[in-house]
Amino acid sequence: MIRKEISTQGVASEFIASLIPSAPENKKTRIAFFSVAIEIHFDWALARETNQSIANQVKELLPQEQFELICAPEPFQDHLELKKFLDDVAHQGVDGIVLCHAAYTTGEIASQLGTWLSKHKTPIFSFGMPEPMGNGQNLSANRLCSQNFVLGILNHLDVRYQWLFCPPSDEKFATEMCRFARVSRAISNIKGRKAVIAGAGRVPGFYDCEVSEIDVLKKLELGFDRVNLIDITSRMADFAQSDIDEVKRLILNDPDCKLNNVPNDQVEDTIRLSLALMVFARENDYIGVSFKNWPELFDHFNIAGDGAMALMNDQGILVSDEADTGALISMILIDQVRESESIPMLSDISYLSQDGTKLGAWHNGSAATRLRKIGSGFECRKHGS
Repeated sequence: MIRKEISTQGVASEFIASLIPSAPENKKTRIAFFSVAIEIHFDWALARETNQSIANQVKELLPQEQFELICAPEPFQDHLELKKFLDDVAHQGVDGIVLCHAAYTTGEIASQLGTWLSKHKTPIFSFGMPEPMGNGQNLSANRLCSQNFVLGILNHLDVRYQWLFCPPSDEKFATEMCRFARVSRAISNIKGRKAVIAGAGRVPGFYDCEVSEIDVLKKLELGFDRVNLIDITSRMADFAQSDIDEVKRLILNDPDCKLNNVPNDQVEDTIRLSLALMVFARENDYIGVSFKNWPELFDHFNIAGDGAMALMNDQGILVSDEADTGALISMILIDQVRESESIPMLSDISYLSQDGTKLGAWHNGSAATRLRKIGSGFECRKHGS
């Protein structure tokens, strides 16, 4: 199913949005740009021109409302000057680095960059491009050698990087630069944030839904809080009955609603649970919710929680059911890399046709209603019915 076939508008989502706190805006992503060269051996005027022209191209590619580009005015030759530039931009926060190989450089520059990146875990994009050959024999910049030299030293220092060597007019330059910027922004938006495990633990027997929180902290700097369900369910009574009635009306009277066999009290409890979870998540600025939706909800409220999670995912509040925290991390990454243009969902793969053309998905109740195919409608069903 392609994007033009889905609704993209959640059921009752506009009214629900008025009942919960707004999502905070993401800060601007700070990208540092600099180039390297040696004046004594190669064409310094060409190196300076390359520095400026590539900086201008990068600036044009990055949306100003999302990114701030900090550019060094000319190529670095001195490793201490490079360190000062990096320290200065890092002082205010740096989320990604673009390195342009304007000409050949020194081992001191490469090792300084590598040791700095070892201490400051920052995504880096290395860009080199073909050069004019002067009289047809002599190198004017030796850019490819510069890139190989620098990246070899970074590799020995266990610094990971993205690299590209092509003319800046090649469409690959814009594609890969924008991809790098999106990933840098996603990592920046995740760093220092927290998700919440609502229900405090996994559902019975689902051992692979747990994650090592320390490993996630090391990799993404994403932390977790664990709260008991009572911290959520105790807030279900906070919402006016008139608001619950309006959400219910909007859902059940929607032209796309083809069936409802859910008892009225379960419908209302589902809506209240959803609102309580959404308010709790927004008030605490959680980037996502891993929700232990059974067996307690069945035992104490006679509801499954899937409908509540669907309404949450409609609001862009990512929630994975059955406390599948690994799945939540995947959903967060998809959401952040795509600036919430994608709509992640958690499902079980239950069928694959022999010819590989048909895929069957099960357990889709928590998927955002804005994912529904136009014209197909939706149904409100009791769990398992």
